[in-house]
Amino acid sequence: MKTPCRIKVTGKHFRDGVWEETVTEADGTYIEKDDTEYFFYKEGDDAAKSETRITVSGNVVCVRRTGAVYSELKYEIGRENVCPYRTPFGNIDITTVADMMIREGEGNTRLIKVEYRMIAGPAEGAEYERAALEIRATL
Repeated sequence: MKTPCRIKVTGKHFRDGVWEETVTEADGTYIEKDDTEYFFYKEGDDAAKSETRITVSGNVVCVRRTGAVYSELKYEIGRENVCPYRTPFGNIDITTVADMMIREGEGNTRLIKVEYRMIAGPAEGAEYERAALEIRATL
């Protein structure tokens, strides 16, 4: 069953000794089917409009964004995932490895936290950047 929700997605990247944070808030839709949770939301204006689907199943979180930019980032504990990131200016692969994942749901609130490491571009010889993702939905 589709349930309207308010979604807040917070992304953090650790660069040059400082945490940089971006926050997106939007009205969306929540669906729970079997043991999988789906969150859908749209953001931006007509020119930069994007649609995002977040899928949470077991210890795997996938964030798929379509629109001017296409990305499909996968976070999985202890497993390296090479993920596509496509823009009008060029394409790169992003490698992710999740170190910690918390998934909580009580009443009308859902919370997913992921701490991970990432490399943007070729992974060979590159150093991982620390990053974090928090998804909070109020149904």
